Amino acid sequence: LRKQLGDGDARALRSLGAIETATRRGRDLTRHLLSFARRQHLRPVPISFGERIGAIRELFLASLPTHVSLVLDVPSEVWPVEVDPGEFELALLNLIVNARDAMPAGGTVSITGENVTLRDGDVAPGLSGDFATLTVRDTGTGIPPDILARVFDPFFTTKGVNKGTGLGLSQVYGFVRQAGGHVVVTSELGIGTGFTLYLPRVTATPIAGVERPALSAPTGLSVLVVEDNPDVADVAAALLEQLGNRVVVVANAADALDVIARGDRPDVLFSDVVMAGDMDGVDLGRRVRALYPDLPVLLATGYSQSAERVGDEFPILHKPYEMADLNRALGALLAHRQPATQTRKLRAVT
Repeated sequence: LRKQLGDGDARALRSLGAIETATRRGRDLTRHLLSFARRQHLRPVPISFGERIGAIRELFLASLPTHVSLVLDVPSEVWPVEVDPGEFELALLNLIVNARDAMPAGGTVSITGENVTLRDGDVAPGLSGDFATLTVRDTGTGIPPDILARVFDPFFTTKGVNKGTGLGLSQVYGFVRQAGGHVVVTSELGIGTGFTLYLPRVTATPIAGVERPALSAPTGLSVLVVEDNPDVADVAAALLEQLGNRVVVVANAADALDVIARGDRPDVLFSDVVMAGDMDGVDLGRRVRALYPDLPVLLATGYSQSAERVGDEFPILHKPYEMADLNRALGALLAHRQPATQTRKLRAVT
């Protein structure tokens, strides 16, 4: 729609912007709720606190006003942990934003890390062993004792209207628990608040480098889209075409296999996970992998349980996605693939 409107209708563009903003808020709310419920689809990898925080320091600074200073003290000796990097960064950002809002007159946010060995009951029942800790502390107003016990409750907030969703700390809680750890909050009125994340130590070597290169997919791909919702299929096809690709859409796994069996081999199979019929997207991906091992498969879903079923078997794109997300996913999928040796034309399926 934005491409069709161009620069011609300012009022329509503002309305479209409002729709996009509302959609992103809905997406973010869902993501936070899934984190709290520990149902977020995670891709944990071993990381170093110091390296990861150092790489995203500028993001933290951009979230703080000039009258709030940031102090980092995370030694390289802090043990590695295994977490989903995106959820880890989101949790820290939520804590920093929460600290910022507690210091309207200015102050300091500090992030410190250390190693601890816990005995059962030191922090929580059943929590023992080696842990790396990360503490985010502010010098703000503090939290009253009667509110402290509720800070992780979904939608609970003491902030004014449009000042927060009440889900930031819920995401932190869910992320840490899903990672096998624990989070502790301490606060004193007029002195400040600290949140300490306890995450289990791992012996694996942290992944070197934390930058995420923006991989762009090549243009001119032939993409077979498998989607049983006509509206969603239309949007996916339109996005792929705007990226410069040729697209054929089918409604189920059986039709997709028929297209490929006739010799209309696509460069990429892009399938929804949840579909009617004998095969869902995961079953289709496995069948395609067995019959055509060199055909890249990208799956998409809007359901956390479906994402759990996929696991690490196939790359997955979470709905709702934007054109840039789709482009990056295709780029990552094809990064290590050789280009097609010949151009293949997909015929429309009726």
